[in-house]
Amino acid sequence: MNNIILKKDKSTHIFIKGKLIHATILQIINNNSSVLTIGTKINIRCKSKGKGFCGVIKRYKFKSNRQSHGNSKAHHKPGSIGMCQDPGRVFKGKKMPGHSGQSYTLLKNIIILKTTQNTLLVKGCIPGSKNTLIKPIHNAYYTTQTNKT
Repeated sequence: MNNIILKKDKSTHIFIKGKLIHATILQIINNNSSVLTIGTKINIRCKSKGKGFCGVIKRYKFKSNRQSHGNSKAHHKPGSIGMCQDPGRVFKGKKMPGHSGQSYTLLKNIIILKTTQNTLLVKGCIPGSKNTLIKPIHNAYYTTQTNKT
């Protein structure tokens, strides 16, 4: 699976057994192995869309402050970030504004629905924009679990 390169083409909806299922079409750029068959579960590693510099409301889904009743110029602020003089610092890991998105994510157990010469139809959503390079990773979980029983 190391020599397979995929590219995200487009997302679509298809009917399978009377149910509407979200699927993603992937374009095969380089494939030298026959691992990609129908019904195979694979893990996919890809980069998500970048959202730039975000505040805490967009980045961590914080609630905004009140719009009236004495609140002025603090409607979209995170609030207090620490205690008083006793610690005298902000603890590590505090959720604060910063860059969001454009990080690698790993999707596990993605099912291949259909395969052709140069396209691949997988079940579900794949993060990233169009033409995002996708690297399939061999799903070692099922090969080790079946041997234990």
